[in-house]
Amino acid sequence: MIDALNKLCKWRLIFAGWHRGSATLITGGKPTPGVAAMRDLMDKWLIMRVENSALAVLLRDKGIFTQEEFYNAIMKEAKILDKEMESVFPGFSTNEDGVVISDIKLAQKTMRDKGFPE
Repeated sequence: MIDALNKLCKWRLIFAGWHRGSATLITGGKPTPGVAAMRDLMDKWLIMRVENSALAVLLRDKGIFTQEEFYNAIMKEAKILDKEMESVFPGFSTNEDGVVISDIKLAQKTMRDKGFPE
């Protein structure tokens, strides 16, 4: 099982290059701190995705919940997390098209407070 996870996590390099720029894939040995952080994050994301998928399949196959119940729970939790993100990033919200600025002054303050680049 560890071999399958190790193989899957090799994709972290592609994700790091995609997010940090393809030039960062070749660093001459030791990765830069930004690339190392992105690779670490991608490892965690890939493993979490596999764990969640495996759990859902096991629970569904054992009759703990149906596919429809699982879908409905995902939609409910997504709405809750979306609202939580609005409180983490005041002045921003989402709609079907993407992230929108719902209050420009509050969004500017949020960006300053959270250290967004100017």
